[in-house]
Amino acid sequence: EKGWGYIWKDPHEETITADDGVSEEKMTINEAAALLAVATTGTAPKGGLWLGGKKYTVTQKDMACEHKEVTFKYVFAAASKCGVHIVATESQITCGFYSEEEGQTSGNAKAAVFDYAEYLVGISM
Repeated sequence: EKGWGYIWKDPHEETITADDGVSEEKMTINEAAALLAVATTGTAPKGGLWLGGKKYTVTQKDMACEHKEVTFKYVFAAASKCGVHIVATESQITCGFYSEEEGQTSGNAKAAVFDYAEYLVGISM
């Protein structure tokens, strides 16, 4: 159950900054739709990228990332003392989370996600 808590929360309402950049508005967040948007376009939808009830900020993207002999879409998103590496192959989305508070590093999470994406492409998933 703990693992699902990192990546999934049922649709929920959050207060976000409105388009004017000053006022706030309530919005229903659909985390699955936001993850799909980020993984396929590299850009968070209105309301941002939320995973497991936590808001992440997209800070890096490479929509034609090359790793060894494969190419896939790559996005990195950060939150306070943690982050997520997101890789999209032609048919799968893989997320590798890390938490500095748990002694984990961004580099190890990224390497694991890239290697897993390479494996998925190799078995044609």
